[in-house]
Amino acid sequence: MQSMTGFGHYEEIRGDEKVICEIRSVNHRYLDLNIKMPRLLSSFEGRVREIVKAKAFRGKVDVFLSYEAGMDTAVEITYHPEIARKYLECLASMEREFFVKNDLGISTLARFPDVFEVSDATPDMERLEEMVSCAASGALDAFLESRTREGERLCADLSGKLEQAAGLVDQVEARGPQIIEEYREKLRQKVSELMEEGSLDESRLAMEIVLFAD
Repeated sequence: MQSMTGFGHYEEIRGDEKVICEIRSVNHRYLDLNIKMPRLLSSFEGRVREIVKAKAFRGKVDVFLSYEAGMDTAVEITYHPEIARKYLECLASMEREFFVKNDLGISTLARFPDVFEVSDATPDMERLEEMVSCAASGALDAFLESRTREGERLCADLSGKLEQAAGLVDQVEARGPQIIEEYREKLRQKVSELMEEGSLDESRLAMEIVLFAD
């Protein structure tokens, strides 16, 4: 027995890259699957949907994916030596033309525009797809395990209530004949009271008989 509510969390870490997946659900008649992920991972939505639908069949299921990368992976630095060479040639020309000493250092040259280009790194998409699949599968296993644990608690609670109800049914069945006898005695007393009053009201007697029959 599984609960309709559940939560699963998993982190797939490789080097300085990390894919985090969380899955949570609430009650729903059918499977209502919603996936939220950054644009970088959007091409893997179909794969994630396949993984979840293979084992989750009911509930409003929300899947959250995120990606984190270390500085070494997050950016790329490209050195353009041809641009640096052009700067040096121009500075050497200025030195000859104006008779000014060229005191240029490497640190200064490095700050010139376009000598170094910093850009976002392009991750290995095949590797990233594997990480997404592993993260989704791990979170799904944890999610289903939490559903099972909650289902076991619900089952124990329902079983306890069923046992309690069965005990109440036994009490009702045991007391049934006694209640009938008690009411029969009350009806005799009512009839006796009516007889003692000197006249028997047919409507009142009929009412008491109806109540007794009910």
